[in-house]
Amino acid sequence: MLATLMIALACGSAPHRIEPVPIPDVAIDDAFWAPKLEIYRTKTIADVLGKFEKDGAIRNFDRVRDGLSGEHGGPQWYDGLIYEMIRAGADFIAARPDPALERRLDGIIEHIAAAAAKDPAGYINTHTQLVEPGHRWGMDGGNDNDQHDVYNAGALVDAGVHYYEATGKTRLLRVAARLANHMCDTMGPPPRKNVVPGHSIAEEAVIGLHRLFRDTPRLKQEMPFPVDEARYLALVEFWIENRGRTEGRVAFGSYGQDHLPVLEQPTIEGGRGRWGSEGCTGPPPRSPRCYRSKATQCGRRSSSPASSPPRATRASARTGSSLAMPTSRPARPSAPPSSTGT
Repeated sequence: MLATLMIALACGSAPHRIEPVPIPDVAIDDAFWAPKLEIYRTKTIADVLGKFEKDGAIRNFDRVRDGLSGEHGGPQWYDGLIYEMIRAGADFIAARPDPALERRLDGIIEHIAAAAAKDPAGYINTHTQLVEPGHRWGMDGGNDNDQHDVYNAGALVDAGVHYYEATGKTRLLRVAARLANHMCDTMGPPPRKNVVPGHSIAEEAVIGLHRLFRDTPRLKQEMPFPVDEARYLALVEFWIENRGRTEGRVAFGSYGQDHLPVLEQPTIEGGRGRWGSEGCTGPPPRSPRCYRSKATQCGRRSSSPASSPPRATRASARTGSSLAMPTSRPARPSAPPSSTGT
C-alpha cells in the first residue's frame, strides 16, 4: 500500500482523488455489521468510558489541573485511549445524534480542557506531568517510545477534529490546536528540537487539523490564538523526513520505523500498528514534486518481490482515508446556538 502511494505521488499526472463520504450519508443495514454497530453504540462506548472513570484515567486530568504529582492511574498511553474513545463517540454521534452520549463526552472534555489550561503553552500529557515532568516530549533523558507523549497529543488532535465535525463544538478543538501550536514551536529543524513520534498517529491527526483549517478558514476566528495551518503540514513533513535521523534524541529502531528515513526504508519493519499509522498516512501533500524522485525509488523498492516480503504487515483500517489526500472536506455542522459545551 505504501508502494502504491509512493508511485502515485511520483507519477507525472495528478493521481485520482477519492472523495470521502460523510458519515451521516452512510447507512449500514445488514445482518452482520448493523447489529454489532448497535452494540458498540449502546453498550461498548458507555462500558469503556465507565472503566476509564473507575481506573483513574479521568482523575489523572484532575490531578494535573490541581498541580499534584507522583501518582498516575493506568499506563502512559491512557490519555490517548480516552481521546480515541472521544473520536469514536463523535463518529457515532455524526451517524446518529445521541444527546446523552454527547453530554457525557462534553463532561470528559471539561476535565481535559481544565488540565490543559494549567500549562501556559497548553501542554497536556498526564503521565509525564505527574511522574516525570522533566521529560516532556521524551526530551532531556526521556523516551517518547515509552512515554507516548506525541501519540497522546496526536490522538487529542484527532478527537478535537472529529468532535467538531460531529457536533460543531470547539471546546476540544481549541485545546487540540493550542497543543499543535506548541508542538510546532518545539519540534523541527534547529534551533527547535529533533522530536519525532515514538508511536505513530500524530502524523495523520495533524494533517487532519491542517485540512480542517485550510477548508474552513472562518474557524480560525473562533480560536483565541493565531492559527497557521501551513505550520501543521510542515511539522508532519519534519516527523516523516527525520525518522532515522536520531541526533540529540533516543533512537526507536526498526520497530518504530526509526532505523532509516521513511523514503529510504527498503522493507516494512516493526509493529504493524505503527506501520499502519505511519506507512498508510504517507508523505504530506504540500508539494508532491519535491517527493517524486525519492518516492519513485521507494515505491519501486517496496513493490519489488526481492526487497519486500509478501504480506509483511496489515494496513490499519482507520488510516485508509488518508491515502486519498482529498482536496476538500465534507460540510461541517454549524455551531450550536448555545455556547455551553463549546
